Amino acid sequence: MGQTNDKLADAMAPGAATPSIRVLLIEDEPISAHLTSAYLQSNEPSAAITVARSLEEAMRCAQRQAFDLALVDLNLPDSSGLATIRAFARSCDAPFIVVTGEDESALRERSIAEGAFEFLHKQQLTQESLRRLVRLASLYARNLRSLREGEARYRMLADLSSDMYWEQDHEYRFVSFSSKQPAVRQAQMEMIGKCRWERSYLNMAASDWAAHKALLEARLAFRDLELCRLDEAGEEVWICTSGQPVFDDDGAFKGYRGVGRDITAAKRAERALQESEERFRRLTALSADWYWEQDSEFRLTFMSTTLEEKTGLAAQPYLGRRRWDQPALNLSAQDWRRHRQQLEHHQPFHDFEMERPTEDGASRWLSISGEPFFGKSGRFLGYRGIGRDITEQKRQEGLLRLELAITRYLADAEVEDEEAVRFVLRMFCESQGWKCARLFRLDAAAGVMKLEAGWNAPDPRLDRFMEGSRQLRVRPGIGVIGSVWQSMKAEWLADAAADERMAALPLWREAGLRSALAFPVVSGGAAIGVVSISSPTMRSPDERLLQHAEIIGSQLGHFLQRRRAEAERRAAERRQSVYLRYQEKIARLGESALGMRRAGELILDAAQAMLEGLGADAVAYVEQASKERSVVVREVLGLPEEPSRAVAEYAENDPIAAVLHRGTATMIERASRAPLPFDWAASASSAALVPVAGERSTRGALCAISRHASAFGADELRFIESAASVLSSGLQRIDSETRLAYLAQFDTLTGLPNRALLADRFAQMIVQARRHAKQLAVLFIDLDDFKLVNDALGHAAGDELLREVAGRLQRSVRGGDTVARISGDEFAAVLADLARADHAALVAQKILDALAVPIEIGGKEVFAAASIGIATFPADGDDAEALLGAADAAMYRAKEAHRNSYQFFTAEINERSQARARLSSELRRALERDEFRLFYQPKIDLRDGRTRGAEALLRWQHPERGLIAPAQFIPVLEETGLIVPVGQWAVRRACEDLKAWSASGVAPISVAVNLSARQFRQPDLDVRIKSIIHAAGIEPALIELEITESQLMHDPEHAIRMLTNLRATGMSIAIDDFGTGYSSLAYLTRFPLAALKIDRSFVKDVLSDRADATIVRTIIDMAKQLGLKVVAEGVETREQATFLREVGCEQAQGYLFAKPMPADDLVTFLRAGKL
Repeated sequence: MGQTNDKLADAMAPGAATPSIRVLLIEDEPISAHLTSAYLQSNEPSAAITVARSLEEAMRCAQRQAFDLALVDLNLPDSSGLATIRAFARSCDAPFIVVTGEDESALRERSIAEGAFEFLHKQQLTQESLRRLVRLASLYARNLRSLREGEARYRMLADLSSDMYWEQDHEYRFVSFSSKQPAVRQAQMEMIGKCRWERSYLNMAASDWAAHKALLEARLAFRDLELCRLDEAGEEVWICTSGQPVFDDDGAFKGYRGVGRDITAAKRAERALQESEERFRRLTALSADWYWEQDSEFRLTFMSTTLEEKTGLAAQPYLGRRRWDQPALNLSAQDWRRHRQQLEHHQPFHDFEMERPTEDGASRWLSISGEPFFGKSGRFLGYRGIGRDITEQKRQEGLLRLELAITRYLADAEVEDEEAVRFVLRMFCESQGWKCARLFRLDAAAGVMKLEAGWNAPDPRLDRFMEGSRQLRVRPGIGVIGSVWQSMKAEWLADAAADERMAALPLWREAGLRSALAFPVVSGGAAIGVVSISSPTMRSPDERLLQHAEIIGSQLGHFLQRRRAEAERRAAERRQSVYLRYQEKIARLGESALGMRRAGELILDAAQAMLEGLGADAVAYVEQASKERSVVVREVLGLPEEPSRAVAEYAENDPIAAVLHRGTATMIERASRAPLPFDWAASASSAALVPVAGERSTRGALCAISRHASAFGADELRFIESAASVLSSGLQRIDSETRLAYLAQFDTLTGLPNRALLADRFAQMIVQARRHAKQLAVLFIDLDDFKLVNDALGHAAGDELLREVAGRLQRSVRGGDTVARISGDEFAAVLADLARADHAALVAQKILDALAVPIEIGGKEVFAAASIGIATFPADGDDAEALLGAADAAMYRAKEAHRNSYQFFTAEINERSQARARLSSELRRALERDEFRLFYQPKIDLRDGRTRGAEALLRWQHPERGLIAPAQFIPVLEETGLIVPVGQWAVRRACEDLKAWSASGVAPISVAVNLSARQFRQPDLDVRIKSIIHAAGIEPALIELEITESQLMHDPEHAIRMLTNLRATGMSIAIDDFGTGYSSLAYLTRFPLAALKIDRSFVKDVLSDRADATIVRTIIDMAKQLGLKVVAEGVETREQATFLREVGCEQAQGYLFAKPMPADDLVTFLRAGKL
């Protein structure tokens, strides 16, 4: 039986507070149960904790009481493993957390999949680890209680506000009914298990049920569905029902629930009223449009049904009310007082006019006449009378007034065209009850009509409709506007949704518009525009309004053409004046661009010329700052105070971004935000931003700012572009002169003196040292493993490393010493006025210490090291060239000995340097003399022991020293660049050997050839290799190219393009030494690879090192997921081969199978039956 702790007993005592959370702890170990309870109680003092020692006991507790959270141990006396979870989840709906001591790695995922909220190992079970989970459960408990209370309130309200409450399941079958009326409840209970449409209703046809079902299938709520059936006595019974869909916590549809009302009495009263009104229909029709009556307090007691037939106004809103209780748009309070006085004096009245608003937003004009009537005793009983609809009469009068008002306004208008048109459109809409009007005007150059002006009543949907209309471009004959343009005849669409020309317009549908009126704006016998008037209500065609609309269109046409002619004349005069002023400014700026030597002065002249020429509020020249997406002001004129020159950031979609990044001139006519990211530009309403071209990209931008909208046009933009072109030419001339002077003496990457300037300074320092009998030293510094940084992180990271190293070198020497960059990753430092030659060692050590501090590049720590050679004057040479050569040789000795060290020049080093130079020379001759050889190492299928291919390996057959191993000469090939022609030779020779093997009858196998880093960086590598294979006449599929990870990740995009081109010819691609470099899985999936080769360093210890074994398994699993073949290198024992076969490796190569061998020996090997 479940045990409850003392605090729970206290909480359950009479008057105790409700526990904040109820927890069921299922744990058979007393100590664990006690410790977990203590943790829970500490986190939540008011928690109620029940402990169960077995699954059966826990299930009994769950049946007796609801819990907010359960902690479940998987292994119990009567259950174990995932079966415990499944059994508990069926008996309790509370969230539960699995707490176990088992170490199986996949258990967590499987527990979560079975429905566990969380998974904790008992070693992870602490007070802190439970705190968040307990709080979450508390929140869940409160939400659940609130949900249940809300459900109860909902049912109570449903009972109070309706005659019945019902529920349906997900197939729309009734599952429950509740009603306080027994008759209703009994009638509806017959529907349990049935759908609503399975009962016959008099007023529901098949189409009605189809519409209702469609609404249910869409999971939408429905309101006031009226249903009529016959009861047992044959009487009609009317029910009005409403419902809404129900979803569970996961969003799954569960069914519907709703309420219903018995509206039989209301329906009967409605029918009686209709019969009563019919009695007065004929009398009213004979005397007027409708008949009415008022009681002695002037309340309307009767209105004939002809009121609605004649005017569209329903009588119901007026009945029981006085005439002045309803709005009349044309009557003031004083008008109503005069009318009431007539009534109070019991005087007859005639033709009292009222403009009543209608539900669709329009209005109707009514004229009523009435007289008092009295009882037999003379007591005043009220009024009765007739009414007439005079809307058409009033409309004709209004149209004439509108036409006259527009004519007078356009004749006297002194405002801008757009404002005048907008006023006319507003007059038309407000006088005729329309909600939206637009003028589309002809753009003759583009052959389209575009929105020029518009007006709409306050409504967010109409605001969006108007804004969206600005993007429309209307062509002749297309749509309603295009049709009116082409035909020059007005059109009226009572229901635009039914017109196929409008039905497809999303703007129209989203605005909720129904009716439209479009008429041409005509001048000189041609349509220069179209006015489109719209309404959200359906409006029947009105021929009189159409006639007046066409007259108004003609008035607008004459007005617009007259204004255009006046504007063109003024513009021509202004352009001529402006053109002459612009030409003068550009000519003066051109003189400055030819003669000035300082960029700042030329920029100032350009800004001044723009300010004087444009008359802008401010003119600025800005440039891209060093930080990404930031800009800095180089010059600004026209402001009352000198602004800050601080750097400002801009967004990617800001106007200045298009100018600086894409070199696109930008003109902003109405700025919704500041055109430049500076405070002084915040008030600008318009701006013109023009790029100033640099040598390779946009250098900066000339910017003109104005507080007025549309301050700059095409002429102003051409002037600014001319100024920008002159400024660009002048700045590039100044830059070229400055750059030539700089490049002659300095390294562009690091800013250090280059080799030429070093030679000049070194020579001068030697002269001074010789004159004053002083010693000096030169340090030749070469970075260790710099190539690895370039390969792993890319050239950009390598450049950053070189810049940082240059700075540290400069800080490690004295002010009078010289540090220079010789080339690549080689530097030199000349130390003057040394008291002793060995003091150079102190500086060398200082440099090594400075470089030992980690360098952060791209968020990664990079460690730099260097090998330093030291030569001294006069001991090791008497000129700069000799001393640099000696220091270079000493540097190679330091690199060979220890690396990250320094070495003084000695005779032995001199001899080794000469030997290295001889080796480089011999390698050049080796290629010419055909001394290189290809050896082949077979690749064996681990499944059947057959040879599936071979890897081509380079050897050097020296005429004197015999066969030389690759480690002795390949580094020199890399350093000298000979690796590129030698690599091409290797591909060609492999193709020739394949051709020869085929001719001799050997079955073809694939040959893998390694590509060096330098080879792979060649932009035309694919063309070269294709040419070699084509010339050899072999199948491209027989060649496999091996490339290291580092080579691929040096420039992934280049690698993808190159490998794709190579793969397209039929060659296969393999990654060599996989696992030793850096690669991205995202890129691996994009490379067109065929195989991964596991590096021999992992294979070597795969049987003794668990980490290596894990890496090998991971590589094989990943390759299988990517569909790649796996080849293991360096297999030397049968145990290694067995392990690799068992974990899924397909092929292997190594001394276990065969050593690398000449081509002829491979043929023998293959014929011996290994194929």
